[in-house]
Amino acid sequence: MLFYGSWSIQDNPDPTAVTIGSSYLRYWLPVFALSVLPAAWLLGRLAERRPSAPRLAGVFILFCGLAVLSGAAVFGAPQEGLLTLRQNLEIYDQEARGIIARTEPDALIVVDRADKLVFPDRAVIYPLRSDRTFEALGQLAGHTPLYYFGITFPQADLDHLRQVKLPPLGLTIQPVWTLGQETLYSFQPIAKKP
Repeated sequence: MLFYGSWSIQDNPDPTAVTIGSSYLRYWLPVFALSVLPAAWLLGRLAERRPSAPRLAGVFILFCGLAVLSGAAVFGAPQEGLLTLRQNLEIYDQEARGIIARTEPDALIVVDRADKLVFPDRAVIYPLRSDRTFEALGQLAGHTPLYYFGITFPQADLDHLRQVKLPPLGLTIQPVWTLGQETLYSFQPIAKKP
C-alpha cells in the first residue's frame, strides 16, 4: 500500500481522468473489495444504534445513493463504463469483419495498434513508422498482398508515403475502405510507364 500510494501515476492522456482503467486503481481493487465487509458492518452498526425510523431511513438513503453512484460509474462512465465498452467492442467487431472481408487469406496487414483485430485470421506486422517495416514491405511486395490499417492519413502524410517512402520499394498506397476515423489501405505496385 505504501508503494502504490507514494507517487502520482499518469497512464491516461487526460491527467484529470480517474477511471477503473487507471492502473493504480486496478492495483487497489483487492483493497476496495475487502473494504466491503467493514463498510457493511459499519452501516449495520449505524442502523442498529437506536433503530429509529429517521436513522433507518438515513442509512437506506445513504445505501441507495452509494448504489446509484456505483452503478453510474460501472455502466455509464464515458471512457471505460460497460456501455462504452460494449459500443467499442461492436465497432472492433465491425472493423475486423470489414478488414477480413476485404483482404485475402494470405494478406499481410501493417498496423499501428489494431493487431488484435485481425490476428490470427490475417498476418500482421507492427508498426508502419519503422524502417524495418518498410524493408519488409519491399521484400514481400509481389509475394503476398500488403495492406495497412490505422487512423486515416491526412493528405500530407499520404503524399509523403506516395512520393518519398514507397517509390524506392516500387509501391504506392491506395485507400480500400473507411470506417469512422480509420481506413484500410492497399499497397500496390507502381504502374510502369510505357
